[in-house]
Amino acid sequence: MTDRLTLQWRPTHGPPRRYTFKRGDDTWHRIESVWTGREWRVTGSEPTDTPTIETTTTLDTPTTPPTLETLTTHIQNTWTTDDPVVLAFGTTSPDVVASVDGDLRQYTDQHRTWKSITTDELTNVLQRSGLPEIKPLSETPYERSQFTTSPEVPADDD
Repeated sequence: MTDRLTLQWRPTHGPPRRYTFKRGDDTWHRIESVWTGREWRVTGSEPTDTPTIETTTTLDTPTTPPTLETLTTHIQNTWTTDDPVVLAFGTTSPDVVASVDGDLRQYTDQHRTWKSITTDELTNVLQRSGLPEIKPLSETPYERSQFTTSPEVPADDD
């Protein structure tokens, strides 16, 4: 038997998760982790009896999801192409992140305007919505103008 077993899955909503069973000196430990967009963060652990695996399907070797840095690198420098590549979080009315002139911009149906987004804010979107798909803007419900038209600024009431 191996000294380490990992069960990894991607929930419908939220970031990838995994259980790792590691053999210690005289016991096993179950370690629960969640993908932060940059690394696996341990959310809990406990000593456990010897784990066993039972399945009727073939299991793939677990892989570490791409980091947010890797994902954002894929969309950089594509805005000037005919169909820029974006990050789409969710399916029905997704949060979409585009790289416009080096600025990460997020558009959602909730806000109906784009806003600049930091990597930390992007991490929060990943925690809420799971890993994004990398896809052409034309495969989302949004248009290029929704990422370039100046956001509405409330008028001052003097």
